[in-house]
Amino acid sequence: VTGVQTCALPISVNAFVLAVLGMVQRFEGNGKVLWFIPAPASYFVSTFFYKNHAAAYFNLGLALAAGLAFWHFVRSRRRLSKSSPAGIHAFLAATLALMVLFSFSRTGALLMLAFLAFALVVFVRELLRGRRERGMVVPLGIGLLLLGGFVAVTAKALDLGEHAGRFAMLRRQLR
Repeated sequence: VTGVQTCALPISVNAFVLAVLGMVQRFEGNGKVLWFIPAPASYFVSTFFYKNHAAAYFNLGLALAAGLAFWHFVRSRRRLSKSSPAGIHAFLAATLALMVLFSFSRTGALLMLAFLAFALVVFVRELLRGRRERGMVVPLGIGLLLLGGFVAVTAKALDLGEHAGRFAMLRRQLR
């Protein structure tokens, strides 16, 4: 374990805990930070009073969690391991990506989409470059389906309609 991983793991786990806290607060909808501190504005997220600060921190956690997931995935492929913590880190990354969207920060969401496009290219390149192991296809597919199900259920529960409207407004402004 390197020094970078030693620093990346606590930051990504902390971002995940704050994201889950933010989702629970959004579900409950009481409008208070940590259920007892009056929010100075309606756009607070988790313990962040400003949505762009929350999106920046969640993007940092997303990048670290995705990096850890990729590192563990590549390492387990090279060692021909049957399991690795890559799936757990991918779950953390998916949760953080959702929370970036639910922070309603347009800049944060655009930066997240750019990062995810880059990460997808790197991941696909690694898959195509490596050995053709048929045993990896089924667990990877099941993991992606579970991840997609989690994203869909959370998006439905947190009502993405408001967020879609904000992106439509941004698109009209850019024209």
